[in-house]
Amino acid sequence: MLGRSYIFLERYPEAAQAYAQAYNLIGDTNSELAVSYAESLVLANDNNITEQARDILSKSLKMDPENHHGLWLACIWAFQDKQYQTAIEFWQRLKSLLPKDDEIIAKVDSVIAEAQAELTIKPQ
Repeated sequence: MLGRSYIFLERYPEAAQAYAQAYNLIGDTNSELAVSYAESLVLANDNNITEQARDILSKSLKMDPENHHGLWLACIWAFQDKQYQTAIEFWQRLKSLLPKDDEIIAKVDSVIAEAQAELTIKPQ
């Protein structure tokens, strides 16, 4: 709860510390906590993905491959790393989990198209 409050207040280093404490107490048994911790590490690092954040997110998605928050972050981070095919796969996985009438589907379709366009422009 403290970590979320710090995120809301845009006090990212404090959020990362709060999430670290909770994560160290609970361990990597709570997927949503792990995803929030990974996100706070990135925010505290000026939106740069750290190796620690990647590792935590990866563990979280192994625990819960259907964690929407974790998939969303994985999509964004893969896209930012120019790993467009991986981003597309994450977006498609997330899309398959959403209700057919979810308003987010249009955004997901848009970013999939954007990633596909990047693949045709700059093949990996």
